[in-house]
Amino acid sequence: LENLPPEIISNAFVSPMKIASGELSQFPPIRLITCGRDPLRDQCYLFCQKLVECGHDIQLKEMRMLPHGSWELSRSLGLKPSQSGSEWLCQLLRQFSLKLLQGF
Repeated sequence: LENLPPEIISNAFVSPMKIASGELSQFPPIRLITCGRDPLRDQCYLFCQKLVECGHDIQLKEMRMLPHGSWELSRSLGLKPSQSGSEWLCQLLRQFSLKLLQGF
């Protein structure tokens, strides 16, 4: 990152860690999935910590043995994605759908 221009490094689209705490407090509940063999895993944990410090509703699921992009990789290779990760994601989508139907 040190070779990138400052306007890219400070951009919140590059890293959610750059989002101001005041803006984070306006986010809806956040659900994150990270993989144990993901080079971005530590960033995800730091972001979760920042959200918790803002008093945010956060849930994190770590798929310990999977690499970054494992869902896309498994699909490209014709493999089934992680069973527990897929189930957790489906559960979150069901909860979200119910909240949409109830008008949040």
